Amino acid sequence: MEDHTCGAPTYMVRRDLLLSIGCFDTSLSGREDWDLSIRLAEICKIAFVDEDLVIAGRHTRLGVSKHYGNLLDAQERILRKHSTLRKSLGVMVDRRARSKYYAAGGMLYCYMGRPILGAYFHVLGIINWPLYTTNYSGLLKSFFPLPIRRALSSERRHLFAWR
Repeated sequence: MEDHTCGAPTYMVRRDLLLSIGCFDTSLSGREDWDLSIRLAEICKIAFVDEDLVIAGRHTRLGVSKHYGNLLDAQERILRKHSTLRKSLGVMVDRRARSKYYAAGGMLYCYMGRPILGAYFHVLGIINWPLYTTNYSGLLKSFFPLPIRRALSSERRHLFAWR
């Protein structure tokens, strides 16, 4: 249930497994890769290959990941879609998943220039799972001016998302 996804071009899955779960859920407005990972994890083990197998490029045009409202809506729909699974895995998994949702929402709202709503989401995340430190740093960042928040988010992406 935790969001440990990678870019969709890096998935290597047997065709019969993809067909059995219905491939990507095109009704979602984003985060289809996370939903696919959850559904795959229900029927098979997922392995991680720690080496670069795909060369990915970046562009500055408005892409799927920049439609912030869509991303937040998709995360909320995925949490609802898999609520039975979350609850079956126990209260800790459910609370941790909710906390990560609130962290993402807080970050998106801050980035969209709505820091008070962003701070509120981070506080909800802390209440749900106090051990998820991203909500604490997000809460602090929500008090910074927008250009600094964007610069910090950009720097984080460069440090962790791209080699």
